[in-house]
Amino acid sequence: MDTQKIGNLLAELRRENHLTQEQLGEKLGVSNKTISRWETGNYMPPVDALFALSGLYQISINEILSGQRLKDEEYKANAEENMTAVLEDMENSRKAAMKHWKRVFYGFLIGSTVTTLLIITIVSQTMLFSTDGPRLAGVAVLLLSLLMMVATNTLTFCLYVSQTDKL
Repeated sequence: MDTQKIGNLLAELRRENHLTQEQLGEKLGVSNKTISRWETGNYMPPVDALFALSGLYQISINEILSGQRLKDEEYKANAEENMTAVLEDMENSRKAAMKHWKRVFYGFLIGSTVTTLLIITIVSQTMLFSTDGPRLAGVAVLLLSLLMMVATNTLTFCLYVSQTDKL
């Protein structure tokens, strides 16, 4: 999809309907800056805005995504191109989200493991130089630290699975 071409068509349609960017923004519930970004091709309108623009201008979403008014013979070919482009964008977004959640998962996993190991190291060093009473407390802290690590890692894994299942 050519966002510049789409933006030019949106600007042309707005002018044909004798609307300013501010007036169109009010109708769609967005700012005039957002309209400007769409018309310059810096951003694509979201799906709900595409439906609203299609209804407002009496033009198909296929034509908006093509960046031009289409004749009947062009309509089907451009629909295929636009659908392919949309599906590719969706797949790229899904892959980016998966990559993000993997980083979050491994970050939590590494962070909680390192934190637990630090606690274990500190407590075990303290236990070496203590008498019997503090040793029992140290063992309790060690066990709680290990339990904390297991719980944190389990919760992180559950979060990761729940987020990636949505994608």
